[in-house]
Amino acid sequence: MTAISEHDVPNDDQTPTVAEHLQRQIDRTTRAHCVSGLDFFHEFHHLPLAVCMESGLCSHHLQNAIRLSGGRMKKITGSSLVFIALLGAAGQIHTQDAKTPYPTMAPMEQYRMDRDAEISMARTAAPASISRDASVMVLGQKNYETAVEGTNGFVCLVGRSWGAPFENPEFWNPKNRSPECFNPPAALSVLPYFLKTTGMVLAVFSKTQMFDAIKAACDKNELGIPASGSLIYMMSKQAYLTDQPPHNLNHLMYDLPRMDGAAWGANLPGAPIYFQQLDPAPVTEFYVVMGNWSDGTPVNGVGSSASESHQH
Repeated sequence: MTAISEHDVPNDDQTPTVAEHLQRQIDRTTRAHCVSGLDFFHEFHHLPLAVCMESGLCSHHLQNAIRLSGGRMKKITGSSLVFIALLGAAGQIHTQDAKTPYPTMAPMEQYRMDRDAEISMARTAAPASISRDASVMVLGQKNYETAVEGTNGFVCLVGRSWGAPFENPEFWNPKNRSPECFNPPAALSVLPYFLKTTGMVLAVFSKTQMFDAIKAACDKNELGIPASGSLIYMMSKQAYLTDQPPHNLNHLMYDLPRMDGAAWGANLPGAPIYFQQLDPAPVTEFYVVMGNWSDGTPVNGVGSSASESHQH
């Protein structure tokens, strides 16, 4: 599923483009190299995601701010950098020189895991009190298939890169391993979107074909709005969500019928919650950053064990 733009930014002969305007702000702020990482974060974190995605500047300059601040703001911005990457903004510079790191699907075997390892990793998405009684799905030959029947209505699996927005430059990243645990409402109403996409991936559909098929399914009400209370746990210390450091984001996802994210204070400076509008799905997805991993250990703010524990 793909994130939609929030608003088009008007431009005329007297008005600089978004990228030009943002670059001027950045140049003024960082010219003397005396700006702190925290100041930079407050200066630019409020920018609409549509602006970040159009300009392609947010991720690069937030990373630079981390470097200039000597790592002091890693805990503050780490989740923002990963979140921008997950929405497709990181490295996505809309110029003629832009390059996609994963332009095509890799050989299918690169996306597969050992079955037992996949079951084990899937359960790390949520605390054991939830995941031990959950159903577990693993990637099969034609789609995900149930490997373990649960008793509490939750469904855990290890997502792959095609769970990202269609325009995300890491859509085909074979390193991606995204443990997720869907609560019962989400398993009934949100999981079908991912399973439909997965089936088309394994049937070698193009991204355009997949987008059109999901849109058609929504138009026919074969896929619908999220059920009330839809929640997805993504609290695994073992996850590898993106090549963007720190590679992981410990969070919960709340899926709601399309709404204004401002009602939740999402995407505002200092707020531990983000959102994106999904397209073509009629869904607004909120991301709440968590302080402890599913095993109860605290997030250290620098990264996770993803680089050490990720296997494929």
